[in-house]
Amino acid sequence: MGGAEAANAHGGESLERDADQPARGLRPVSVSSRPLSIHWMYQEVRDLAQTVGRIECKVDSFLDEAKDIRSDVQDHELRIRTLERARWPMPTIGVLAGVAGAATGAIALFAR
Repeated sequence: MGGAEAANAHGGESLERDADQPARGLRPVSVSSRPLSIHWMYQEVRDLAQTVGRIECKVDSFLDEAKDIRSDVQDHELRIRTLERARWPMPTIGVLAGVAGAATGAIALFAR
């Protein structure tokens, strides 16, 4: 938010950085020839506290969703591993059936 927007958002008052004393941070600047009030500052701090509270709630919900997703991924990994372990006999059974068929055909051919 620029200086004019900040001034309009807070009743004509804005904050600017003091160029001579950068360590002190922001200093009140009166646009409408009246200084910032304690009540206004208190309200701003309360608004910021409420905003931080809402952000904390959202972050907590994101963390909960991430935990749920992590547990779902672990569950899927377990299922996939189980399916992979149960699948290995299929090719073996196919090879054995092929060998048995070839052996039966060879016996039938040579038995005549």
